[in-house]
Amino acid sequence: MIEQTPHTTDTLTMAQTPIVEADMPSWFLWPHYTNLEELQSKALFRDVTPTEVFGTEAQQASLPILERTLPNPVATSGYGLLLLMLLLLYVTLLYRHTGDVIRLTSRFRLDRAADERLQEDSGSSFSRFLTFGTLLAYGLLGLVLVRIVVPYLPAEWVLSAGESGALIGSLIVTGTLLATTLLRLAAMAIISTLTFSKHLMGQLWLLKRSMLTLIMILCTPPMAMWLLMPPGEGRFWLWVIFIELIVSLILYLHESRTLFLAKKISILHWFLYLCAVEIFPISLLCLLALRQ
Repeated sequence: MIEQTPHTTDTLTMAQTPIVEADMPSWFLWPHYTNLEELQSKALFRDVTPTEVFGTEAQQASLPILERTLPNPVATSGYGLLLLMLLLLYVTLLYRHTGDVIRLTSRFRLDRAADERLQEDSGSSFSRFLTFGTLLAYGLLGLVLVRIVVPYLPAEWVLSAGESGALIGSLIVTGTLLATTLLRLAAMAIISTLTFSKHLMGQLWLLKRSMLTLIMILCTPPMAMWLLMPPGEGRFWLWVIFIELIVSLILYLHESRTLFLAKKISILHWFLYLCAVEIFPISLLCLLALRQ
């Protein structure tokens, strides 16, 4: 037992008062030391491992390293408002042009020559319907391409884009598609002037507008479902969109080929048209995007 000197009012004296050893049990000092002074003077300190202290079943605790999470650009208010506005325009277009929608779908069901189906009255309701449908398709396509490209962008780009990055990117893509359309129109104008086939080029342009509007009508519902889902989900809707696009592409190739045959134009010229007007502008745009 350890005793201390009686308390005094002198704190300095009390602090300097030595601790006096009482009777220590032999088991406390055994086997190396016989008194407390020898234990205090000769005891050595050494480093021990965690296993020696805590046992062999102990494990090193560590804080989990959290993965760096980037903000989702498509989950911003600007991107969502643009999608909502385009969906409202889609519903409005279907409501105000119900008859034109029926007319558009019936064009690809009639068992008549393509030359008879591809007629358009300039300034008519159907012509305005195709124009609005084409512009709406470009707007929706801008949203879809941004949603597809965002996961593959560098993290620095995503962080520097900010809240309005997805909205601005969608508008840029839509503008690029419009510029590509103008390039295709210029190519068609040059071809029609050189080959004296303005009527044929006009029918082909009507066919492309009709097909793009038909694709927009068919693909917008599953496309909206996919855009509203979190990243990494909605594979079912992607497959639905992919199947619709494949069917529409086959239908477009069939209709354009039928039109060329109705005009008694060889298949070779049809292939040249597809390469010069349809494939070249898109491939040029993809090449510029990859180089950037």
